[in-house]
Amino acid sequence: LGLEFPYPHLTDEIQWHRYIEGYRQADVIVCPSTVAARTVRGYGKDFEKKDIRVIPHGCDLPKEIKPFPKWFTVGYMGSFGADKGVRYLLQAWKELNYPDATLLLAGRDSTSPWAQHLVHTYGGGNIRLMGWVKNPTDFYNSLSIYVQPSCTEGFGMEVLEAMAHGRPVVCSDRAGAVDLVDEADAGFVARQGNSKDLVDYIDYFKKYPDVAVVEGKASAKHAEKYTWDKIRSHYVELWKEMLA
Repeated sequence: LGLEFPYPHLTDEIQWHRYIEGYRQADVIVCPSTVAARTVRGYGKDFEKKDIRVIPHGCDLPKEIKPFPKWFTVGYMGSFGADKGVRYLLQAWKELNYPDATLLLAGRDSTSPWAQHLVHTYGGGNIRLMGWVKNPTDFYNSLSIYVQPSCTEGFGMEVLEAMAHGRPVVCSDRAGAVDLVDEADAGFVARQGNSKDLVDYIDYFKKYPDVAVVEGKASAKHAEKYTWDKIRSHYVELWKEMLA
């Protein structure tokens, strides 16, 4: 994309060792996903036998889940850095070229010059740049499906939030929240950086809206296992174990 790598603490050796020193000293490292845990496990020999626990992030269940819109609507919400893989979603959407569907891109960065550059360079078809969304529930309730195309992502809160709103998800295999999509057996897992997968899976849900509704209900049911009170209990039990 012509961008410089924006995380010098991962490439400069001195900064790198400062960055991981706290993890190196820790008795237990908590990661939000198996994707993140594999990353930490690869930090070096000191981490090969480190006690790493996976405790996912949680969500607040919405007060209202609205029926699917009649107009097929695909959504993405979040930042637009190179690691988010929005380029591949835009390429897929351009290839699909639906005359009767809309791609919603939401979040603080979605109206930035960079986001507009991505849309003009890789996108095509009906695309709406929404900007900051004051009430995320309104965003998720307006969707038919949610897509998380990340090239790398420790978790991806939007995946769980979309599931909680009864929406099926197409999630990259490099986004940590893919664990939840796999568990729910609802939605699709796409290979990171693979716009062809996104084309196939988005098109499937457009062709079979009844399946999207069924899988959305399964997603919402599964999301109930990940409310913040339940996630909190995992941390409480971990602290009890550590302090025993």
